[in-house]
Amino acid sequence: MEKDEAFQISEWHYEEPYSFYDFRSDLEDAKEFLDFSNRPEGKYFSVVDESGGLVGFYELTHKGNSIEIGLGMRPDLTGKGIGLAYVRAGIEFIQETFSPEILTLFVLSSNMRARVVYERAGFKNVRTLMIENDLGKNEFVEMHLRL
Repeated sequence: MEKDEAFQISEWHYEEPYSFYDFRSDLEDAKEFLDFSNRPEGKYFSVVDESGGLVGFYELTHKGNSIEIGLGMRPDLTGKGIGLAYVRAGIEFIQETFSPEILTLFVLSSNMRARVVYERAGFKNVRTLMIENDLGKNEFVEMHLRL
């Protein structure tokens, strides 16, 4: 991911009830995301379309034989029925590039739109937990995909 792409992504604004995913909502996340001086290699990846336009990103955290993923799609593309293809393309890239055994992600338990996409992509609910950040305590579902 290039700096200009990170800054574009950090400015994205999602309509309610998805504004939780705005990078500017969580100052700690935004600071880490925009700090290129300490950015580990191979953590953030931009997703572009055929014409080179930025459509989203993936954040990958390697944990042994597992990779924890965070992902986002440009706000104007959400809710258009392309989420499953987006997630599947990300899974394929991760498999081919890193060959992990398990993918893990965390999604707000109230984000049924994303949860359905992840389930259709093969992720299974593992547990529900409370996670605290700048936005307070929120309930998340941990999901795994065995590859």
